[in-house]
Amino acid sequence: MRFTEKDRQELINKLKKVRDPRERDRIIWALAGQDGAVFHSVPAPVPPPRSALPPRSAPRRPEPEKPAPGKAPDLRNMPQINIDAKRMFGFVVPAFFIIFGLVRLGQAALNYIASQNIEAEIPGLITGGIFLIIGLAGIFRAMQPPRIKQDGAS
Repeated sequence: MRFTEKDRQELINKLKKVRDPRERDRIIWALAGQDGAVFHSVPAPVPPPRSALPPRSAPRRPEPEKPAPGKAPDLRNMPQINIDAKRMFGFVVPAFFIIFGLVRLGQAALNYIASQNIEAEIPGLITGGIFLIIGLAGIFRAMQPPRIKQDGAS
């Protein structure tokens, strides 16, 4: 069956709008002159494009259930905590230096009290003091706000 120019133009416009592959094939088949029943058929409903859908809200997490007594809590439903691990690591390492320095100074002091020989404990006092100074410097450096890198030359 041959279509008039107006019918043919309507089919072409319909082909541009249809998203269903079967309906598109039927329209192309009709435009090729094989089937005239396509022009008057009712098209299948087409889902709206993704851009026309309303924006989705963030998926809600289920409320954590209260654990029964004697039962271990389910760790999958615990709220997530965002911690800047690199910044925390900047405090942990100097803290170990401070602890080691204090322990070394304490050992040197206790050994001096026991032996009353200060010359034997001087290396321990120096080592503990150095570790304490390095640890304090690291803590003060970690307390400074992070520097913002600037892209581009001035």
